[in-house]
Amino acid sequence: MNDSETHLNEPRLLSLETEFRLLAKLKQAIVDRAQREGEVCANYDEQIAMLQRDYEEELELITRQYHEQRAALENEYDLVRREAETQYQADSSATQAEYDRVLATIQSQYEEDVAAAQRKHDESLWLLDSYFDETADDSPKHQYEVFRFQATKAKEHFQADWEALQQEMEQVRDLMRRRRQWRSFPSPQTSQPPADQAEAQQRFDEAVAAARQTMQKLRRQKLPRLFAGWVPFVIFLVGAGGLGTATAFLLEPAWLQVPVEKPSPEWFGVCGGAAVVVTLLFELILLAVARSRSGRVYATLLQHMADAHSSVRFWQSEAKRELQRLKIESEHWDAEVQRRLKEGREKIERRLQEELAQYAEAKEAALREANQRFPALLEQIAERRDRTIREAEETYPRRIAQLERQYESDRQQLELRHRARLSNHESGFGREWNELATRWQDAVREAATTADAMNEVCRRFFPDWSTLAESWQPPTELPPGIRIGQFEVDLARLENGLPPDERLRPERTQFSLPAILPFPDNASLLLKATGAGKDVAVATLQAAMLRFLTSIPPGRIRFTIIDPVGLGENFSAFMHLADYDELLISNRIWTESSHIEKRLADLTEHMENIFQTYLRNEFKTI
Repeated sequence: MNDSETHLNEPRLLSLETEFRLLAKLKQAIVDRAQREGEVCANYDEQIAMLQRDYEEELELITRQYHEQRAALENEYDLVRREAETQYQADSSATQAEYDRVLATIQSQYEEDVAAAQRKHDESLWLLDSYFDETADDSPKHQYEVFRFQATKAKEHFQADWEALQQEMEQVRDLMRRRRQWRSFPSPQTSQPPADQAEAQQRFDEAVAAARQTMQKLRRQKLPRLFAGWVPFVIFLVGAGGLGTATAFLLEPAWLQVPVEKPSPEWFGVCGGAAVVVTLLFELILLAVARSRSGRVYATLLQHMADAHSSVRFWQSEAKRELQRLKIESEHWDAEVQRRLKEGREKIERRLQEELAQYAEAKEAALREANQRFPALLEQIAERRDRTIREAEETYPRRIAQLERQYESDRQQLELRHRARLSNHESGFGREWNELATRWQDAVREAATTADAMNEVCRRFFPDWSTLAESWQPPTELPPGIRIGQFEVDLARLENGLPPDERLRPERTQFSLPAILPFPDNASLLLKATGAGKDVAVATLQAAMLRFLTSIPPGRIRFTIIDPVGLGENFSAFMHLADYDELLISNRIWTESSHIEKRLADLTEHMENIFQTYLRNEFKTI
């Protein structure tokens, strides 16, 4: 490590973290070296034994494989010859069976084709008859029969509804006669004729429904009910009697200028006659009103009846004309169907004869092809068997000889590989040992070099006391840490620190490390001691204070000494600093609890002033 690197890395080099990391790496290197040393030595003999086992196993394997492969080749040679003969027997039998099957298939195919042609012929005739079927939905004859059936049903429907309506109409007329509402009514006007049969049927149904609704309305009339049977006479008698009695008792003869006395038979006769006349006039007026209302409803009913009747007549006329038209079309269609049926049957018969001729020709061609192909196949099967046996006799003896040569070659190659593996293992052991030694020596050398670099930095910042006493100069820069002592690192005192093999012994087995107090950050030192250790602790604190005093530039340090136990005796020598500057020692050594609390409060206030007045989270240090 050169001087420039030392100056650049002084803050990082002179730290507890560096020392901890150095010692940790050294301990890990010791652990790795001890583990690896045992592994390398232990594995050497194991590898030799394993190589010998591998050699013997591989030799046994290739020998076993050789005998297995030779036996397999000999068995395969015999199997090929036997399979060739077996295959010949199977192929020839299968070919002959296939030959017979093909002949049978040709015959059966011919019979199936003939049967299929006959079925097709029958189906064609059936389709032809079905196409021109008189009962088909779209045939004119079927349409004629359907329309005639529908017309008959519709006629029955019209007739039933019309007869029922006539009966209901007769009941209405009888009701009006009983209610004394009947009179002569003019015939209603005829409505616009329907456009077609469907509209005529719809109008008929609507007229019937409307007529029934009108009849129901006529039946529900209240005023005409008053003139049915004896009801008007009862009303007349009750009304005349009541009116006459009221008149006789409530009126005076003088009011009417009638020269009769009250009460007297003449007065009662006058009142009774007047009541009869008034009641009769009132009933006649009610009868006229009732007949007017009934007449309007009955006229509407007559119009609905006329509409229904005209719709029926129109429908009957149109149905008769449509039925005649469909009958003519049916007769023409029937003649055309008979002609086309005859032509279709002749065409189907010709096609059947043509297909039968084609199937017979195809049968003869298939028989010729089979008689040419299968005898040739039987000859090829025999030739293939002979060729397979010749190839086996030419191949397998040569392969067995080649297998013997390959076995000898593999055995020799295995011997060479075994020797090469032994040689490589010896070389590998040497490389592993050298790598182990190199890593171990490098780790120890790195630790010693780092320790020397740290000591070099300490010698520059912290000369020994004799040098300071002779030629101390005030420092001009802050040190990266404060050296308060040193400790020795001895590999012999560490577990497995010195390897048992002399070849792994490093050049340096001891080196020293400075005891560093972090500075300026985290510069805290706590010593705990009892008994004789207290004097050593006090001496250590005195040395640390002296290092602070001699290593930090003037004006950058101030001591606040608290010694309640020793009453200031432990640090009384530092009171000479007050002869030069009282601020260096804060006037005195504090021993009283109140003074100590006051100094701690002053120190806290000073730190608050620094943080809040000068730094303000803008500067790291003053």
